[in-house]
Amino acid sequence: QPVHISGAPADQLGRSSGLMIMSVESGGPAAAANLLQGDVLVALDGQPIAQMDDLQGLLAGRAGQSATATVVRAGALHEIGLTIGEK
Repeated sequence: QPVHISGAPADQLGRSSGLMIMSVESGGPAAAANLLQGDVLVALDGQPIAQMDDLQGLLAGRAGQSATATVVRAGALHEIGLTIGEK
């Protein structure tokens, strides 16, 4: 779900939008990467994400590949290594 971010993370990123993770499937790729419900995904491999189309474009054809997700969690930016899962 697209959301507005503010404060230090928005200042560091130079933008104020991202996608909130609404749920994490137990045993799925997001859970394996320690992504949490409520995290706000703002970039994948340094490429900004503001809406679902951005994310889908960045994931297309990359199943099984490694990537770095940038998320806002508890008001701070975090870099999380992950393996992109199947759709």
